[in-house]
Amino acid sequence: MAALNFLVALAFNMIFLNKTKLAKFKSFILIIAGLMTISTTMYIGILALLIYRFFEKTARANKYISLIKFIFIIILFVISAVIVNSLINSKLQTGSGIDRSSDYINGINAWINHPIMGNGLNAGINEGTTIINGEVIGHYGFSSSFSQLLGDSGLFLVVPIFLSILETIRKSIFIKEWKILILSILFMYLVFVSIFTTTYLFMYLLIFIVMWNFSDISELNRKAHLE
Repeated sequence: MAALNFLVALAFNMIFLNKTKLAKFKSFILIIAGLMTISTTMYIGILALLIYRFFEKTARANKYISLIKFIFIIILFVISAVIVNSLINSKLQTGSGIDRSSDYINGINAWINHPIMGNGLNAGINEGTTIINGEVIGHYGFSSSFSQLLGDSGLFLVVPIFLSILETIRKSIFIKEWKILILSILFMYLVFVSIFTTTYLFMYLLIFIVMWNFSDISELNRKAHLE
């Protein structure tokens, strides 16, 4: 939970507020705090945000500097992909990684029993195993919000939530609103690797992304043509 909150705070600070010295100092403190959590989720999130900031600065540079930086971005992306792959593989070998894999499997097994409406709120949080629709299924939703949503609420909630996120991603690419794009991708990433569906933070991020989709479409089209 510490890594989750640090990462969300860092994301908003770096994406929307990182223009003053105070904001940059806050980002520095949040990065240090995040690194101390020894969380793979935090490390990957920090890496993604740093790449975003580097890309954002490149976009504002002149074309010659942009070309040089673009080459460095490709190299950085390749290096980052290797680092992320290494972190994930290392994580999967730990007890935590094994538990997370089991969480996905158990959540899917629970969802298969009731694919449309799910098994009910908090159906899979019991320690050990639980009986769902006459079948014994291992508990789920202890490490992944996606597993919990899928098993508890089925497609009834999973589909509208993810369609909203995907629509935000599509629209943000269309109008080149990179800040919203990176925030939406980060939110989707956290849904898969963190458990926070019953928190105010989850509701805030979801409402923030969904409400952005209700922006005046004529204004979005105008901005797209201007850029």
